[in-house]
Amino acid sequence: MKYLKKLTALCMALAVALIPVAAMAQTEYKTDINWALTYFKEHFEAQFHLPVEDYNRLSADVWYLEPLYVTDNLDNPEYTFLKPMVDFDADVASMAANTAAKQVLTLAVTGEDFQQPQIEALCDALAAGQTDSGAFTDSHGNPTATDTAWAVTALQIAKNRGAAAEYDAQGAVAYLESAMTQDGGYNDYGAQGNVDTTGMVMVALSTLPGETAARLSEKCVAFMESCLRENGALVGRGVYDSENSCSQSYGIIGLLAAGEDLNTGTFANVVPFLMQFQSDQGGFWYDAASMAGTGWYTEPDYYSTYQAMLALSDLALGENLWVKLATPTTVITPDPTTGGAAADDLAGAQTPPMGTTGINPVLIVVLIAAAVIVIGAVTIPMIQKKKDGTKK
Repeated sequence: MKYLKKLTALCMALAVALIPVAAMAQTEYKTDINWALTYFKEHFEAQFHLPVEDYNRLSADVWYLEPLYVTDNLDNPEYTFLKPMVDFDADVASMAANTAAKQVLTLAVTGEDFQQPQIEALCDALAAGQTDSGAFTDSHGNPTATDTAWAVTALQIAKNRGAAAEYDAQGAVAYLESAMTQDGGYNDYGAQGNVDTTGMVMVALSTLPGETAARLSEKCVAFMESCLRENGALVGRGVYDSENSCSQSYGIIGLLAAGEDLNTGTFANVVPFLMQFQSDQGGFWYDAASMAGTGWYTEPDYYSTYQAMLALSDLALGENLWVKLATPTTVITPDPTTGGAAADDLAGAQTPPMGTTGINPVLIVVLIAAAVIVIGAVTIPMIQKKKDGTKK
């Protein structure tokens, strides 16, 4: 009995301790994102204000909305330059599918009502771009896994938001099955899978229902495992087949989308590998050569920084944002006073509602174990006493 009491106390202490640990991890990721946003603003904001015809000009994109959302900066005037404007008059048919899809995703993150006619029309125009093979195409009309992944993700989210968004989901799955490389990954430009493309396709597969999508997702996870090096780097065998922060970020995004545990087990070192590239100014280096001053980039760069922020945002959420928004149990409703999403809704209202967030799975296990031990601590002595012919 004495030992049961001690064990019970230990389990309860662990359970209590895990609560602040989980919260601290989320807070730490948000701190890293804010740090990176500060670097981004200081080093790249001027490029967003260049003349339209300037080759060096950068444009706001849905890429930046997730880190802004996660850090409660969507309405921060300092970051207005990062917020994209949706062009409802644009010729969607002439766009790459991923470009049109990002407009739909922008509307989802900002909490717009998807039953508005102009948003319905945008979703319909995106869906109309699907080819007979089930694929979506780039701006040259070429079917690609990347464009298909972006389009599918956007349309699945649109459906969850109440838009009709009619398209052939099973046709898209069939195309993605045919586009999978022999090693179980994806690559728009070669026969061997790369981590970047595979990570994005994993997001799309995780939004799609059906056994085929689930099976393809499992193959992608196996591909990621085959790319894993002892130091935690994810390195594919196609384009971008080197240890770098961009591929690492997309690998993290894809693995989180597939529901993989990045805290323990097989992929426990993938996040620490990414974080070594964050500079003391907040931006992210591309690779070790760049950090050493011998690489392509001589300072933390634009691509590495925004892609790392995407991965960090998913880590702070504990799941991929796009999968979250495409999940039927996720409810996002417009705020009638602003037209945007109500704060509690966008924070991730899932069953049960009220904007509550899920409990860390590790904490659940510890609490269950503690409960079992407590019950055992009470019932075992009672049973023993009963056997001895005594009463409590």
